[in-house]
Amino acid sequence: MSEKKVVLTEGAPAAAHVFSQAVHKGGFLQVSGQGPMDPATNEYIGVGDVRAQTRRTLENIQAILAAGDSSFEDVLMFRVADLDVKDLMLADERGIFFTTPHFDGYAAVLMHIRDLARLDREELEDLVAEAWLTRAQKRVAKAWLAEHELTDS
Repeated sequence: MSEKKVVLTEGAPAAAHVFSQAVHKGGFLQVSGQGPMDPATNEYIGVGDVRAQTRRTLENIQAILAAGDSSFEDVLMFRVADLDVKDLMLADERGIFFTTPHFDGYAAVLMHIRDLARLDREELEDLVAEAWLTRAQKRVAKAWLAEHELTDS
């Protein structure tokens, strides 16, 4: 079993509840979910400004990656609804999604950061929304789906 190493940096907001900002384990750096929070004030920024929020979120992730001796050149993990969705994504003819034995039986796919440019904006939005929906509280997910006139299927 590989050793687990917690990663912490003041360059990103403190992790919520009992989570760490990131954890090194089994050759991977798993970064906790991030948002548009200013690490200096622990306040959400850019209300109504998606660009400012996205920039701050990416800056937070970049700080955590740097503290964990990684970078955006590495790999992203996207949670997916179930193993059938995972299998469909792994069969994508572009070959941009992959997995490792560490993720056997786990509803998630991996992707090299450099391959993000091969996704169109709508596809990336769908991936992020699907990943969020797999972890969001049911009541919050249901409200979001209703607000966006989508169904949970």
